[in-house]
Amino acid sequence: MFHKKLSILNAIATVLVLLLVAFFLPETWAEEGPPREVLRMMLIPLESPSDMYRKFLPVKRYLQDRLNLDISLKVARNSSDILTLFKKDKIDVAFVCPTLYCEIAAETGIEPLVKLQINGSDEYRSVLVVRDDTDIRKISDLYDTTMVYGRYRCPGSGLLPDIMLGRIGMERDDFFDIVRLGSDESAMLAVMARMFDVTGVPEMSVRQYLGRGLRILRYSYPIPQYLFVARKGLGNGMIADLRKALLDVNSLPGKEAVLGRIEEGISGFTEAKDNDYDIVRLLMRSAGETIRSRNGSNGTILLVEPVIYAPDMFRKTKRLKNCLEKGLGEKIDILIPQNTQAFVTMKQKIKNLVILQENSLYRTKRVPGERFVSRYDLLRNEKGLVITLRSSKINSLTDLKNRSIGVISFDSEGGYLSQARLLDRKGVRLKKEQFSLFGTYENVVMAVYRKEVDAGFVSSASFEEIQKDIDLGKIKIMVSTPPLEDWVFSVKGLSSVQWGIIKDQVNRCHEVTGKLQ
Repeated sequence: MFHKKLSILNAIATVLVLLLVAFFLPETWAEEGPPREVLRMMLIPLESPSDMYRKFLPVKRYLQDRLNLDISLKVARNSSDILTLFKKDKIDVAFVCPTLYCEIAAETGIEPLVKLQINGSDEYRSVLVVRDDTDIRKISDLYDTTMVYGRYRCPGSGLLPDIMLGRIGMERDDFFDIVRLGSDESAMLAVMARMFDVTGVPEMSVRQYLGRGLRILRYSYPIPQYLFVARKGLGNGMIADLRKALLDVNSLPGKEAVLGRIEEGISGFTEAKDNDYDIVRLLMRSAGETIRSRNGSNGTILLVEPVIYAPDMFRKTKRLKNCLEKGLGEKIDILIPQNTQAFVTMKQKIKNLVILQENSLYRTKRVPGERFVSRYDLLRNEKGLVITLRSSKINSLTDLKNRSIGVISFDSEGGYLSQARLLDRKGVRLKKEQFSLFGTYENVVMAVYRKEVDAGFVSSASFEEIQKDIDLGKIKIMVSTPPLEDWVFSVKGLSSVQWGIIKDQVNRCHEVTGKLQ
């Protein structure tokens, strides 16, 4: 019996010794191999944390196996946390929306990796949606109605709807009521239930409700999809490995197992580049947000006169921008102010510029140090128009005397000067006190449309761009001017050598891009 008890005590002692040895041994001794690197990944909170984690878990596992590292996957409490953590170098990779990417890139060092591809496209649009049975047919019909937002922090539900409304100068005070619900689905159901008149959501979100109570009123300008980004401090090698690993998902035999949960209709990833998101920066500025270009960018600034709505102006100058960048070998930031007055102010304040403007504005508002480069045919056969309502009592040009007239600026060729010359030749001389300045063509059109003025001077290009948002049957064109002069390229603050390079490149780009319509 004594020997049996001794054996038991020996066994217990042996176990205790082994436990103590294991406890006090260095951690690396107890491991089977070297520790793996840990990559910290953060997700923007588009849905509940559990839903977001479940959707991105297959991607996490794929990257872990592919790159032989561990990944810590978390969902941010709110979008701003991701920016804060990147500043503190406390996260390495994140999945973000386009607006958040622009905010982070302006504040800290990150690299875009890949963006989503949904149904074969790496861009997406927002839509304004209303009930099937409503009389609302144009954005201009939304005055004094009610608006409900879903996920307002996301561009598809906040920024892009606001941009569509801003196209015709609509602001929050123009709605009878505005509410934010935080969910796109809740916002659409609220419209269907007649609680609100309109909402704005990503196009992909509304498809299941089309023909079942909702219809699309207006599509937005397309912007790049959501994207993965990486902290620059990871190093070029790791960033390249991450990008390649994500792009290689496209060719996996069972890629649906990795991608399927992220978003309905997802087909893969495409490489994301910083300049893909220039349109987002422009839209953010158009909505009144202060957003800088990418941190550390020393590129040339192309300042463009805003004769039409900024997103439309960007679309017309994008090919030119790309051509100039290719020739100059550097990034170019397009800056399109909100109105002509702001444009003139920026010409004065910003030191180094390439400027694209109407010839009349170059002549009348030329600033010290500004030098002519060349003419540029930007808007094909653009003319000046005099418009009024069909229901007005203005039936001839003579009837414009003593009437209120809206213009964008007294220095604009298409918004005042060409029309004034034409009227003068016809013996119709108007007084300056008849005119009101509205800053943009769209604002002039809407001032006429809403009977704030009796008539308006606008350009044909701006009138064509706004026709989807108003009932053109209510507007009549009283007269149009001959085609306007070509635009002018000029520079400010650049050396003679730089001036020569830009002149050669502008001429070369004009041959390549032609008339940007």
